[in-house]
Amino acid sequence: MFAEQADGRFASTTPAEYLRSDVPGSIRAWAMFIGRPHTWSAWAYLPESIRTDEPAFPKLHGTSSWEYRASRPEESAIFEAAMTGLSAGAAEAIVRSYDFSGIEAFADVGGGQGELLAAVSATNPDLRGILFDQPHVVAGAKALLERSGVADRGEVVGGSFFEAVPEGADAYLFKSVDHNWDDGAATEILRK
Repeated sequence: MFAEQADGRFASTTPAEYLRSDVPGSIRAWAMFIGRPHTWSAWAYLPESIRTDEPAFPKLHGTSSWEYRASRPEESAIFEAAMTGLSAGAAEAIVRSYDFSGIEAFADVGGGQGELLAAVSATNPDLRGILFDQPHVVAGAKALLERSGVADRGEVVGGSFFEAVPEGADAYLFKSVDHNWDDGAATEILRK
């Protein structure tokens, strides 16, 4: 990531550029999230998780990662920034590879702060978007949608996908959602 120069100073290498916040494809927010002590410390329990098929995080912290972050707004903000960054990295490929024509309204379920919804809406001017995630997550979404110029065509809804998802969409997008849950919970999310 860094190389020592002849004069003893260190300089960034090409891969380190992606740790900057001002470059396309930045993974800065993701690196900050995975570098948090509560995140990386759970990796010490990987052998136990493999043996027991139980997640490590609750064993270490006494609560799920979701509950942990919910009680620590600063950690939740770091996580949300990481998820937004990952969505920004995937958005171009998604809008390039999927034909959204014929869809009047689409819902991004578990869509975080709306990065992907904004990208899809920006490239499909006739599309109406519905952003759905936990209330504390979507609380800052309006600003992102306004900066992207799509706030007038987007609805922001807070709730739990274990209870219900917004009705009225022609298509529902789930990105980076089901992998966080065991098979039973993932099936329940898809049923809703």
